[in-house]
Amino acid sequence: MAGKLLRRKKMKDNKKTITKKLLAFTLAFILLMTSLPLNVFAEMENESNSNFIEENAGEVKNPVGIGKNSKEENFEEIEATDLDVDSIKGEKAKESPYQAAKNPDNLVGNEIPDGTINYGPFEETKIFKVSGNMIRNAENRESSAPQWVQNLINPGGTLDPDLVNEGSVKAYKPVVEEDPNIANKWTVKMLVAARDSVKTSKIVLVIDTSGSMKDFGRMKGAKNAANAFVDNVLDGSQSTQIGIVRFASNVSIVSDFTSNKAKLHSAINALSAEGGTFTQAGVKQARTMLAGSGADKKYMVVLSDGVPTFNYKISHPNNYLIDGGPGSHTHEKQTGKQLPENEFLYNESATGSGNSMWKQYERVKIGGGIFPTYEYHYYNSGNCAIAESGFAKAANMRVFTVGLQTDATGSGVLRDIASAPGDFTEVTDVSQLTPVFEQIAAQILKTVNQATVNVNFNTGFQLPDDFDPATAGHSPGSEITVVDGKPKWTMATVATVFDENDPSLKYEYITYTVTINDAILKNNSPENGINPLGQISMTYTDQNGNPQTTDFPETQVTPKLFVLNKVVTNNAGGAAVDSDKREFQFKVEKVVGSGYTYHETIGLRPGEQKIIHNPDKNADYRVYELRTAKVYDENNENPLNFNVTTYYNKFEVTANGDLPTTTGDAPAGDGIGKSITGSILGGTAGKRLNVTFKNWEEEEARAKISIHKIVEQSRGISRQTPPTFTINLKRKAGVVPGMENEHNWDQTVGMNQTVTIPHMMRFTTYIVTEKDLASILPYAPKLGEQGKEVEITLYKVTAGGALGQVIDFTNVYNSSATVNVTATKTWENGPDADHTAPVFELYADGNKVEGVTPTIVPSSGTATSFTYTWTVQAINATTHLPIEYTVKEAGVGADNKITVNNHIYTVSQHGNEITNTYEIPNNGTFTATKVWSGDEKVTRPTMNFELWRRIGNAAGEQVPGAEVKEINGSITTATWTGLETTTAAGDEYTFYVKESLKNPGDVNNDNWILGEFNTQNNSITNTVKTGDENLGKLTVAKKLLETGNGVRALRGTPIKFSFKVTGPANYEETFELAPGESKVLTGLYFGEYKVEETNTQGYTATYSVADGKVTLKATEKEKTVEVINTSGGQGTVVEKTLEKVWVNGPKPTVTIELWRKNNVEGADKIDEKVDEFIVPANANGNDLKKTFTNLAKHDPKGNEFEYYAKEENVPANYTKA
Repeated sequence: MAGKLLRRKKMKDNKKTITKKLLAFTLAFILLMTSLPLNVFAEMENESNSNFIEENAGEVKNPVGIGKNSKEENFEEIEATDLDVDSIKGEKAKESPYQAAKNPDNLVGNEIPDGTINYGPFEETKIFKVSGNMIRNAENRESSAPQWVQNLINPGGTLDPDLVNEGSVKAYKPVVEEDPNIANKWTVKMLVAARDSVKTSKIVLVIDTSGSMKDFGRMKGAKNAANAFVDNVLDGSQSTQIGIVRFASNVSIVSDFTSNKAKLHSAINALSAEGGTFTQAGVKQARTMLAGSGADKKYMVVLSDGVPTFNYKISHPNNYLIDGGPGSHTHEKQTGKQLPENEFLYNESATGSGNSMWKQYERVKIGGGIFPTYEYHYYNSGNCAIAESGFAKAANMRVFTVGLQTDATGSGVLRDIASAPGDFTEVTDVSQLTPVFEQIAAQILKTVNQATVNVNFNTGFQLPDDFDPATAGHSPGSEITVVDGKPKWTMATVATVFDENDPSLKYEYITYTVTINDAILKNNSPENGINPLGQISMTYTDQNGNPQTTDFPETQVTPKLFVLNKVVTNNAGGAAVDSDKREFQFKVEKVVGSGYTYHETIGLRPGEQKIIHNPDKNADYRVYELRTAKVYDENNENPLNFNVTTYYNKFEVTANGDLPTTTGDAPAGDGIGKSITGSILGGTAGKRLNVTFKNWEEEEARAKISIHKIVEQSRGISRQTPPTFTINLKRKAGVVPGMENEHNWDQTVGMNQTVTIPHMMRFTTYIVTEKDLASILPYAPKLGEQGKEVEITLYKVTAGGALGQVIDFTNVYNSSATVNVTATKTWENGPDADHTAPVFELYADGNKVEGVTPTIVPSSGTATSFTYTWTVQAINATTHLPIEYTVKEAGVGADNKITVNNHIYTVSQHGNEITNTYEIPNNGTFTATKVWSGDEKVTRPTMNFELWRRIGNAAGEQVPGAEVKEINGSITTATWTGLETTTAAGDEYTFYVKESLKNPGDVNNDNWILGEFNTQNNSITNTVKTGDENLGKLTVAKKLLETGNGVRALRGTPIKFSFKVTGPANYEETFELAPGESKVLTGLYFGEYKVEETNTQGYTATYSVADGKVTLKATEKEKTVEVINTSGGQGTVVEKTLEKVWVNGPKPTVTIELWRKNNVEGADKIDEKVDEFIVPANANGNDLKKTFTNLAKHDPKGNEFEYYAKEENVPANYTKA
């Protein structure tokens, strides 16, 4: 490594030592050469030079720990070249990544470091502190700022409360002033204000004045940068003061703290470069000054051009060792960065190599034997400086560092000394030192540093086309540039003082003009209010070095929009394919008196809308469509003019909105249709006028098209007569009825000729194909020509002049050309399994071609269609004429039929298209049987048998045309013949029957359960219903006897009446019922029943239903018939005579009562008075008798009455007998 080697002065002892070691080395070499590993010899060789120890030239004490009997010895300097260590080792010295330049500070002789620290007291100017109350109560401010700035910062003479506190930053809502004369033009004023810190600050510039600072103009650059730093930081107040410390081999204060710029400049200019690099001492001295300063903010700015080479000794360095060192030895350790402050011996002599960052202070044996191994321990001066800065940072001192042309090691040290990565700056160009120091100065004192505002325009807003940033308004500390068409506002800091009596309050501003463009219409109703600037933020770095962002509040403007819209109506043939390439021109004129002055021309494509740009306020503008429009090519370039009236035949103008309008005729010369005049109002209110110009495309086709046939000849045999080519143009979107000619046209054209289609075509996309290719052989469409799509555009029609748009169609000529012969096989109907590819035979000019196999698609399996392709010679080699190819299907009979899998197909052929059509078999027979089950007495209803069919389990259908068969008790089978047995697809039918009742209203039907079709025997079984729950029920009720007319209601064994019930299936039932009784008949078949009273016992019988008949149905299973008998007939009444007999005595008037009883006990017992006979006094003869007639013989329940006389009141003196 670079550095100086020291030799012991005691040469005598040295010689003895060398002799002993040479003898030991020789002996070891002879005895152990074959057994010791090479690294032992290397270590032995290293140790043989152990007397040559790297030491600080200025240190006179031997490091502690060299051998057991360490003692002070005298050393003398020798240069590295005096003794070649590498040659002694016999190998190249180990290289170190930390190796610095040899003796960078150009030290000569023994350089003694001096780290003596000046602990003060330090001379300083008394600091004047500005109190917060002074800021808040400031009144009657005097400011030279523009009035609008004053109105925002100090409105009404009162300071904006957002700017009272130190470190406050405010981005004001932009002031937007509308131009009084021109619509949609505004002046934008943007303001930023900030209050710098009012706390006191002390700054120490720590400047490296080592010998290497003489090189490359470094010292001069450092002075210039330091002077600029002083000028930037000190603003005339006493709140900020600067001190200056220089360091080399020693350290000193060249200026105490002061705010006197002249004094500081003088101290800086007197600096000179000489000595080593004692960076730790410089940091220590600055830390000592700041520690006792009492300032609110404390800063240290360290400038150095290299690695530290001196440091303070450490009490216990071995306690803080880490891996690493200069790389001179195999085993090395160095002092680290993490040490406590009390480990440094600030009051003792310093140490260091002076020309390297490492200084060896001891070696320690770590391996024994004949050749011991040592570990070397070093001071790392860089790590010591880093530790020193850590003490400063722990005391809330912010440390900035600048590396001037430092190597990687030096930059790494300075980066670690700095408070944060961003507080270190590496400078390779001396001329950049000054701006770097200026940036550091800004970070130290300013609230806002390196501020940038990128103005983001909202959609539709822009700078005027003639905007010049050089003439834009701005404050002294502001700069405006234009980036991507938008203003960029930059500020090194907010520096313009608002009030000299309050210097910490600063501001910056810019002003510029903004207007609108057509994109304003992309916003939703911008005339009602829109922010022209979008979201804008100011990004900056605060005085603590942290990135910050402040947003500007949004503002609004209300544009006045005169909007032009273009609409084109398509004709019946559809939209023109190039409608979007057509740009219609509109002339805008300002109304001046009775005339007009030109304002601008606006181009609009269909569906587009644009605004009138920069109109004057309180002015009228006339707009009309020009007769001449433009059409562009496919790249929207190279416009051509066209006459609008040639292609459009109707023009309409409509308007709506907030602005007044009038309509008139467009000028006859250059205008078409109507014009419209609209007013641009004054004031700031937003308005909008929408004007729509609508054109109707001409109904008739208007596109002229020519076909150019190009034939690329080749050598060989040519045809005697050049063919005529037929080119077809067919509209891609389909042919519209009534427009066949212009949508699907065949045009013939000769070889290398151009032919114009004799009528106009449409502006649409055509598919271009050549027809009858076989007839033009050996010519064929060139690759890519057949079926190509061609758009017919107005641009190409216009560019083509008299020919219109020319479509080129190229053919190539080749006498050895091949042709693809294509045939198709189509299967119509029949089973899928039949639909395989049959064998096709190819014939050339009527002769069967052998040995040529076609390509069949699909190549295997079944399909409804197959395509066969043979690639064969197109031209007959003898006749030079095209060969005519035909195709036949093998196996087709003379009747044009073929059998496949026992299925018959009819074969038809049209050209090379062969179709096999399935013949459906129609010889099917089907018989179905009706089975009747149950009581044979029940009438069999007549049934309808319908024939149905189905495929598999699919839904069925009634067989079309099949007769409906009648089935009854005597006819029980139905047969159908001539049935189709399969579908057209060859799927076999399954036949079955569905039945229905011929007379659905017949009540007899209710007695049957209709069955399902049995596929096993093709039958349907109908069954007679059984079970009382499934059949009818009839109740015959004998009502109580009723008294007939004239029968006296006067009151034995009960009388019974006989009944007979008859019904369907020869049903008959007889029974007797007494009055009040009923008979329930169950299990009755459905049908009509008659109830008849066969013995009325002389009573008159009536029925609750007509003729005693009822019908039982499945829906009315239960019925009741009531029979009522009325007395009055013979045998139903009796006659009784009462007679009064007197025995002796007088004959007074008496009453004799007629009573009756039924001799029944219980609830039905009757004993009641019927009538009475009043016998007159002294009556004789027949007057003593009375006969009662029409007396009921029975009670209501048929019990016979017993009549008797009763005299309740017997006259006096008489006894009743």
